Amino acid sequence: MKFIKEKKIFSFIALVFIISSILFLGPMLLIGLGAPEWIMGVGEFTVAWAPNIAAVIVLGLFGGWSEIKKLLAKFVQWDFKIELYLIPVFLPMIVVIAIGWVYDIVFNERNHGVFHSNWGFYSILFMTVNHLFRGPLGEEGGWRGFLLPQYLQKHSLIIATLYVGLVWTVWHFPYWFFLTNGLFPDDPNRAYLMFFSLAWVIFPMSLIMGWLYTKSKGSLIPAVLFHFFWNFSNEFIDIPKDYHYFGLAVVYTFIAVILIIVNREYLFSKYNFS
Repeated sequence: MKFIKEKKIFSFIALVFIISSILFLGPMLLIGLGAPEWIMGVGEFTVAWAPNIAAVIVLGLFGGWSEIKKLLAKFVQWDFKIELYLIPVFLPMIVVIAIGWVYDIVFNERNHGVFHSNWGFYSILFMTVNHLFRGPLGEEGGWRGFLLPQYLQKHSLIIATLYVGLVWTVWHFPYWFFLTNGLFPDDPNRAYLMFFSLAWVIFPMSLIMGWLYTKSKGSLIPAVLFHFFWNFSNEFIDIPKDYHYFGLAVVYTFIAVILIIVNREYLFSKYNFS
């Protein structure tokens, strides 16, 4: 208990990886013992909640129910400027459309098309529920709701978001490894490109989402919206995944650089939204 109070960041990160390992590797073990394969889907869904679970445990041990309520309140803290709603909704969609348009021109895919156009109502409904509960609502309480404010107590916003981005990236490594090798089993170079691009793009995303978090005075709504529309919009682009994520990494890095140029003083300041 004393160690958790004194080392909240370390305790949180350790718990995230322990919980994630149990939820990710557990189903694999059960399948090897004869369990149905659908249990892997349950594991993939629940592992996305590891950051929130870890944050609740650490906050509960550190400050009790009152600290947990403060974290939960960030999910419904809605009173902030309208542009902080619009940016996370439209920016991911605009970026995906731009990448598809550039790919269309460069590779002359006009006959094939670069966007899925045959999604039915139930497919879209499933993707909406899946991408809302699997990532944004499951992760953001941990990454932006808990970890970012902890780093902000000692570091500027830009440094704090880099630290969060590093933890966020390493946490995704096992999933990305299976994903990229599954998509490109016979082409390791393309698998490496996609893996590298996924790791790269997390850092500018972390900066943008940290900026949204502080600009909204500690609300998680903009981060949840951005995370959701990032996942959701990427479903609609029909180009090779390695090119897709490399394009995302390039574009979001450009956006992050613009953000740094325009908001340099703001990003190099400290904020307290714990």
